[in-house]
Amino acid sequence: MKFSSCIIFFKWLNKIKKFIINRSEIKKILKKSEFTNNLKGYFCRVALDKEFLKFNRYSFAKISKYVYQKNKIKFSNYHFVKMLLLKINNELKLFPIHVISNKFPKFHEIQKFFFFKKKKKLFKKLIFFLKYKKNYVEKNNKVFKIKIRLSRVFF
Repeated sequence: MKFSSCIIFFKWLNKIKKFIINRSEIKKILKKSEFTNNLKGYFCRVALDKEFLKFNRYSFAKISKYVYQKNKIKFSNYHFVKMLLLKINNELKLFPIHVISNKFPKFHEIQKFFFFKKKKKLFKKLIFFLKYKKNYVEKNNKVFKIKIRLSRVFF
């Protein structure tokens, strides 16, 4: 009885194995995208396409879970797609992996939010990064705090 129950268990395990996500897969995604650790969890830069929102928005999202979502396709069949459960602006939403992007807003895209005439050169080719839930600008090893939050930059 014990041997047969073990066989049944392993058969069941093999069936669900393809729906279990290994740590190695998560590590691949972490390497593929630029993540910052803020001591509370990993954050990733997310470029949300127009298919998710009416406008493009660049934001930082906390990876809450890495899950499979059941999607309905033609002929009432189901297939499982890897999804990221992201926490954006305190809202949990599921997104496909391809929404992850390392892309940053270019200078001309954020220029309208800054009114610096003399310091324009200083703000060109900026590097944005997340540090303890605050946004900073780094240029020549000098750190400048930005007044606006990157999550509120819409274009």
